Amino acid sequence: MDEKNRLFEEFDTKKIDEFLGSNLDSFRDQVFIEDKNRELVDDLIRYGAISNQFSASGPLAQGMVIKTVNATVSGQDYTVLSPNESEVYLIQTAHVAVTGGSGVIIHRFKFSDGTNESQWFYQSSGGSDLILTSDDNWPQHPLYTDSNLKIIYDATGTFTSVALTFTFARVR
Repeated sequence: MDEKNRLFEEFDTKKIDEFLGSNLDSFRDQVFIEDKNRELVDDLIRYGAISNQFSASGPLAQGMVIKTVNATVSGQDYTVLSPNESEVYLIQTAHVAVTGGSGVIIHRFKFSDGTNESQWFYQSSGGSDLILTSDDNWPQHPLYTDSNLKIIYDATGTFTSVALTFTFARVR
């Protein structure tokens, strides 16, 4: 008697639309590249594609996320997104709403690997309601991040709080 395929054994009670990227990630991480797993890998690819959890061209189904940060200390780093292992996100839109602002406030985004930082956005503004992605300093090419780099935000200036709302699309 043939051994039951482990994919079907673990997920045999799920409908295809309930099969999520996180299910695929956790299962895939347990599969070794061995000849005996060839059928299992084919099934992972097939069901990942059918459930829109593999994407070669755009966001994964149910992969859009909105992250919020409430900055209350000038110059302090706030982590916006720190992807899990095997996750890749496309950076989408960013908006800030400043409360109690006085004068110019500097908004910065950086990538951080925990040791090094690389700034990729800088804006200096006295505005209180800003869509940062419409600014000339916003990169005009797709930006991605994965589990190696988290996204950091800081605001420097005089304010009571800065509410940041950031949208990301998971692409892998």
